[in-house]
Amino acid sequence: MKKIIDKYYFELCDIIHPGASSVFIFCHAKNHELQIDVNQDRKIISSILEKYGNVLFSLFEYAFNPALITLGILNYFNLPELHTKELLNIDLELIHIWKDIQQNLKNAQIQIK
Repeated sequence: MKKIIDKYYFELCDIIHPGASSVFIFCHAKNHELQIDVNQDRKIISSILEKYGNVLFSLFEYAFNPALITLGILNYFNLPELHTKELLNIDLELIHIWKDIQQNLKNAQIQIK
């Protein structure tokens, strides 16, 4: 997984940071002239999604799930100033470990709000 994430990161950096590869990716040569291809964005994004689409889901999980779980746990404590009411609109059960955490909180007799 790390190798494919590194490759993905390298490819994004190569496109985003100013340099020959990121500038000329929007151009093509025709009759010894450079022409800008205004539709290149869609092609580049489609290509990246094709190559790395399955990795994106994992990256979002690694980035957001720990924070969501932490906020979910805080909502179990009788400390309203630490509660995140908006979290009630998010189905934490989609995070596989949440059911185990929830059961452990119930077993510890944490007051559920």
